[in-house]
Amino acid sequence: MKPGDFAVDCGANVGRVTEQLAQTGAHVEAFEPDPVVFESLRKACSGFSNVTLLQAAAGVETGEAELLRSPYFDEDPLKESEKNTICAEAVTGRKEGGWQPMDRANAVKVPVVDLPAYLEEKIARHGRIAVLKLDIEGMEVPILNEMDQRGLFAGIGLTVAELHPWRFPDQAAEIKAMRETFGARYPLTKVNLNWG
Repeated sequence: MKPGDFAVDCGANVGRVTEQLAQTGAHVEAFEPDPVVFESLRKACSGFSNVTLLQAAAGVETGEAELLRSPYFDEDPLKESEKNTICAEAVTGRKEGGWQPMDRANAVKVPVVDLPAYLEEKIARHGRIAVLKLDIEGMEVPILNEMDQRGLFAGIGLTVAELHPWRFPDQAAEIKAMRETFGARYPLTKVNLNWG
């Protein structure tokens, strides 16, 4: 990546990847829906004029959703925010072992951006997206499927995604099939579904 390139970081959290992308000189647009975490992201990226921050979740349609947080969010918001999700069926680890549902009582309403439509518009405007990172706790699967159907990977240099079959048991079979299908269709230097 280089100055003039364009990158998108979905699930920016506190900005570790956003900062690395920005240091190349490329313009970076970063999505982070949690208002608490967004403030840390804003501070981390305050020295970069080439970063645009969007306080929104990524989805497959524009609207609003409940952002579910970890039951341990109040103990360590920045660490626990990595588990935040707009997927209602998500589970998270229990300190004593095993799995438990997310904390619905501590959920916050957040705006949701139709990411495939957003990517389509950015590709049309910039000619291509150099890098797309997806770490959005369960929304990767529907977004990747929609991107594939729309042929959006052709306009993106590299897409990396962290999939979460252990947190979304209902997606496990689809994730396995997607890794096989996408693995046969795209080289890892184009689409990497084992990132993270």
